[in-house]
Amino acid sequence: MFRSQSICIALLLFLSGVCLLGAATFRQDDPAEAERVRQAQELQRQQAERQAADQLRKDREESIQRMNDLMSDTRADIAAMAAQAEKNRERLLQLQKEQFQDAFEKFRAATIDLKVALGAGTTPKPPAQSIEKSTAVFIDFITKINKTPAKFDSSEFHDMTTKELGRETLTTAEQVTPRVAALLVSESQSSVDIGFLTSLSKLESELRRLKWMAQKLRQSH
Repeated sequence: MFRSQSICIALLLFLSGVCLLGAATFRQDDPAEAERVRQAQELQRQQAERQAADQLRKDREESIQRMNDLMSDTRADIAAMAAQAEKNRERLLQLQKEQFQDAFEKFRAATIDLKVALGAGTTPKPPAQSIEKSTAVFIDFITKINKTPAKFDSSEFHDMTTKELGRETLTTAEQVTPRVAALLVSESQSSVDIGFLTSLSKLESELRRLKWMAQKLRQSH
């Protein structure tokens, strides 16, 4: 755009000069007329230079304004994306909290039902299945914080009877309940004690052990 405008201005100057030069050839014998022609040419040259300078300044200002608008739009887009990402994160956290709360309520109820079933000699399959599902939710939450999965050795259950497995499942479920409750509380806090974080691996290991026992207890009936 700048180049085309400069070419037009230069062409205008050239044509004006040609016309004035042609007029001057007919008045070479008149010094006064020649001086007027020279002054007219100089005036046109100065006007053309001012017009070219004004146009360049205008083009530069417009270019700067377009760049500022682009940068402003870009910052606005980045801010909007960041705000949307934060909203998505908050929705995800809220959903996770609701799932955790629901799983914990079912876990506590299933622990009570398992105790009743073992005491009455009825099938422990329904509460065992509920405990299995709830512990899966707890483990999923922990693995989002603790990136190194905890493991446990199932060989300890090799010679365990179904009755013993039921009692061990109930004992473990009762023991981890307060620690899972603490995990639920920590989920609602903006900061978590470092000592609690270091205990997550042990809790995860116990939950995996409990999940394995609940699955075997469910499958045994």
